[in-house]
Amino acid sequence: MSLSPIQLIFCVETTLKAATDRHYINAILDRFYQVGENKISYVFMQGKYHYND
Repeated sequence: MSLSPIQLIFCVETTLKAATDRHYINAILDRFYQVGENKISYVFMQGKYHYND
């Protein structure tokens, strides 16, 4: 049975320039999961005070 690729979207507090959360998330995904053809996307919130924007 062939599974279709999925997209995972992570909303993170950091900025695109810093992108520190992305490195930690990718390390966890690489260690515990086989990402394969699945797409990983990030939404950078530019800090914790922009949730309602």
